[in-house]
Amino acid sequence: MVMSFESLFPAVAVDKLGMNPESEVLSGFGILMVAFGFPALLTSMALAGVTSDRIRGRLFLWTGVLSGITPIALAYSPNLPLAILAVAGMGASQSGFMLIGGGMLQAIAPDAIRGRLMSVYSWHILGFMASFNLINGTLASIDGITASLVLGVGGILFVATMAFSFIGHPLRSLYG
Repeated sequence: MVMSFESLFPAVAVDKLGMNPESEVLSGFGILMVAFGFPALLTSMALAGVTSDRIRGRLFLWTGVLSGITPIALAYSPNLPLAILAVAGMGASQSGFMLIGGGMLQAIAPDAIRGRLMSVYSWHILGFMASFNLINGTLASIDGITASLVLGVGGILFVATMAFSFIGHPLRSLYG
């Protein structure tokens, strides 16, 4: 849901932030993608050093929650500096969430099926993201539905999904 935002960035850049779609490379969509990618890279490198299961579990929870909150922040960003800050938060939280989730799967998978499990996981996650990019882009092209609305609703739904993880004991046990 919230990790399928690429199809919405051009509309956010032009319609919400008033950026010129005909300008140079590092403008509009490009600025937002760089603002996403650099914090994602830094987060990935920082998380490589986390060895505690308890810390990893809590980071998984909070990066998941922030993965839902940061698109909402982008949806409400009135200007480019705040949008860049929101997108940087998206990059950091979403890369952290996906990195920790993949690492947790590898840690609990038996050696005999680890490779197959990660293949199915990657296929599922990447297919899900591509499908939601299509859905998000289609929704944003409907009159009366803006890219910001799609981002905000997706963020709210993801935060609600993360909140439900507190209900079941097996899911809570992941967080330490």
